[in-house]
Amino acid sequence: MSENYLEKGNKNRRNNMNNLLVILVAMSILLVVVLVAILFVELSGKGPAENDGDKTKTEIVQNGEKGNENKDPKINDEKDPGTEDAPATPTPSPTPVPAISVEEKRMLSLTPEKVEEVYGASVKKYGVMNYSKYVSGNVVVFTESPLVEDESLAKLISQAAEEAEKTGLEKINSMAVDLNPEESNLVVNYDSYANGVFVSVVYKITCETVKGAEKTLVTSYRPHVYNTLTKEEVAEEDFVKECYLPIIKERVAAHFIQEFETEAQNKGTTADAAIEAAQAKTFLDGATAYSAKDYTKFYVTDKELVFCFDKDALIKHDAFQYPVDLTEAKAFLKFELSDGAAKGPYIREDLDPNGKMIAFTFDDGPHIAREKEICDFFNEHNARATFFSNCGEERKGRYGSLTYLYNNGMEVASHTYNHCSFDSVGTSFAKYVNEDYSRYWYEVNMNTLAIAQYTGYAPDYVRYPGGQFKWEVDYDYLGKYACYPSINWTIDTEDWSKNNKEAYSPKDYAHTTDSAEVTETKVSKTVKTILDNAEDGAIILMHSIYQNSVTAAKRAVEELQAQGYQIVTVSELFYYKGITPENGKIYKSAKDAPQ
Repeated sequence: MSENYLEKGNKNRRNNMNNLLVILVAMSILLVVVLVAILFVELSGKGPAENDGDKTKTEIVQNGEKGNENKDPKINDEKDPGTEDAPATPTPSPTPVPAISVEEKRMLSLTPEKVEEVYGASVKKYGVMNYSKYVSGNVVVFTESPLVEDESLAKLISQAAEEAEKTGLEKINSMAVDLNPEESNLVVNYDSYANGVFVSVVYKITCETVKGAEKTLVTSYRPHVYNTLTKEEVAEEDFVKECYLPIIKERVAAHFIQEFETEAQNKGTTADAAIEAAQAKTFLDGATAYSAKDYTKFYVTDKELVFCFDKDALIKHDAFQYPVDLTEAKAFLKFELSDGAAKGPYIREDLDPNGKMIAFTFDDGPHIAREKEICDFFNEHNARATFFSNCGEERKGRYGSLTYLYNNGMEVASHTYNHCSFDSVGTSFAKYVNEDYSRYWYEVNMNTLAIAQYTGYAPDYVRYPGGQFKWEVDYDYLGKYACYPSINWTIDTEDWSKNNKEAYSPKDYAHTTDSAEVTETKVSKTVKTILDNAEDGAIILMHSIYQNSVTAAKRAVEELQAQGYQIVTVSELFYYKGITPENGKIYKSAKDAPQ
């Protein structure tokens, strides 16, 4: 009986739970119905006119129209009886979209790809290209610049881009005054290169004006070289030796002479092109044509040193670039590209800066056998010397001596190409030199190139044969345009005179005709001249082509070292005596003031 009771109780509980579930479901349905009703009422409360007004506003913004032109005039005239006295709600005025100008359309069409296509391809080997474009007045401006991670370099590069853009705007605005163009575009794009620790960014500024079918283009370059180690921009005077610049000048002039003369022949007339060719020759030969300030724009790639020239900068011509193979140019750079180390004359660090010093110099080489003998002896005695070589055509077979001297710690400097004496009396070149100066530059530049090629280092000094430079413009010209310090001497040993040099048979220059006694007399006389006049800071003049001079130099070195002298190069002498030699000045010692 108790089991029936329990079964009945369980059954009642199940029924109660089912009833509760039904009630909960019903309440949920009712809640959903109420929410739907509220939402419907909210949506129904927004009138059709308000919805139409929003739609019209969107269309007006897109179309640039004013007013709500989609409303029906009849509906606007009808009034709701219940709202007869209510004030009308104003419809907000849409904001009109300004029309796009012609310049803005041109700006939008400019892309990096379009710039490459129209204004020339570029090389970008450093940084990530970034660009901006805008309209300034009626000029469309497009500027590229590289983004780099280093903050210091990024700031310098950004400033350079801004300066290039400013330069371009000034130029194109001045063009507009003269040309009154219908269209003006300024494009600043760039090339970038990396070589060792140096990077170059070259901004090409293109100013373009269009009037009808006539298009005018003016291009200029703004190159910049940066040292990634020091985080600084490198100026031309700190990067390239000045003695290289007149060489570049001659080559540029020769290039344009050929270009203009070819143009004259192609035109079949000698009018304009012939005049331009004459201008190029004047540029090449003119006494005042060379100026270092004309060669301050340059950059370096992985293969070339490139000089940039603006329109009409050197000669009446469009802007152009003049590249030089680094195989040659690196001898004229003041830095090692790989690590940024400064390049300069070899200076020994084990010398006593307070001790006595004297510099031996040898003229008229190269001479392979005798200069090797001098070099080897000097090295054995911890001595160094400076060799002033003249490397004319007939001496090309001796150029190996230049390499041997330089590689063994000696200093090699210039003595002109053909031992040309630049005085105004009694020389075969004097009249020609005084007329156009071209012989001077030929003699200096050709010798510089020969020494640079065979040593890998451009010379730091020149010595004019006889120590003479006596043109009609004399030292004034030398001071203004020479790109070397000139080294003369304190002690002239006169080893070059017939009383001191060995005598040879005209048919046999290999062996002297002097007796041993005569030879000893001559050598001893030269040694005595050196020892009698020796003093701290002196420069000794000798010649490496005479055997008597070689013998005398070896004896003098031993005697001087016994007296406490250090035998040094000209550069070492100046360095330890605190002298910074200046181009165009003439130095006779480390004690006397230069001329």
